[in-house]
Amino acid sequence: MAKMDNSNETSIDSEQVFGKLFGKLSEELQNVGLDIIEQFPMRDYNKYPKIEQNSLQIKKLPEKFRNISDMSDSTGILIGNSRHLWKPFLKYFQTHPDLQSIEHPLDVYVTQMVRQCCDHVLNNDLKKDRIGFEIYYSYEMSKDRLISFQTVAHVSKNSFFYNTPHLCLHPIYGPWIAFRALVLLDHKYQDNNLKDVKSVARFEDLNQMLSNNLLSKDLTLETIDKQIQEKMNLALNCNNPKSDVNCVGNKRKWKLWLNVRDECSKYFKWHAHRYDQSQLLYHYTGDKKYLFTS
Repeated sequence: MAKMDNSNETSIDSEQVFGKLFGKLSEELQNVGLDIIEQFPMRDYNKYPKIEQNSLQIKKLPEKFRNISDMSDSTGILIGNSRHLWKPFLKYFQTHPDLQSIEHPLDVYVTQMVRQCCDHVLNNDLKKDRIGFEIYYSYEMSKDRLISFQTVAHVSKNSFFYNTPHLCLHPIYGPWIAFRALVLLDHKYQDNNLKDVKSVARFEDLNQMLSNNLLSKDLTLETIDKQIQEKMNLALNCNNPKSDVNCVGNKRKWKLWLNVRDECSKYFKWHAHRYDQSQLLYHYTGDKKYLFTS
């Protein structure tokens, strides 16, 4: 009698277990303000041409990771936030005096929350279905830790990179997002990993997403792109000492970069997701005084 092949059944069981764990991880991250969570195959990041040609030598992820012999088959999870992060972060900041003396409290908060959620869901000793992981953070700039988070967002199709403003645009939140962490999982990626997970509408490319979010069909994407380019030129020229709009040394030049983001938002259905004023001020200046006045 031929031996029964149970490999497919085992694979389905594994996917179901992982789906439940991913759902739980998403829930816990959203509770602390990290509401952008996206799965994707790591091979897409490593193979993307922009990474391979980057002069800053942005890190490729390792070829081997624990139980998976081929790194290209492993799963990555992108973690980020919309304006939803602000209230949970402020509440935590204002009730933890030890955080108030730290130079970059938001980075510390994100690090603690991501680690806490991953430990609780993926690496709990009480769970038989443990999944190993490694975390990279967007604030890490050392050569061995530097990840292109815009590329991660783009290849995962969570958001699309828009070259004119050098921003990633999300189908729901537009430019009002930030990417915080990448979790590399010791779990083989399956194309149907997302079947039981809530996700945003899928688009094939940037133009399709932009067209779907236009406030008025009277405007063309070409016209909008020219308007965005004008704002971008002003922001770029701000750093040029010979420019008529030179503001080198001006602490308020960040407003020109905010104008770029606003320009990417006002023609589309995203303006309602614009950051709160204190969130904008802290995002662009890093001044902690805005964390006490909110």
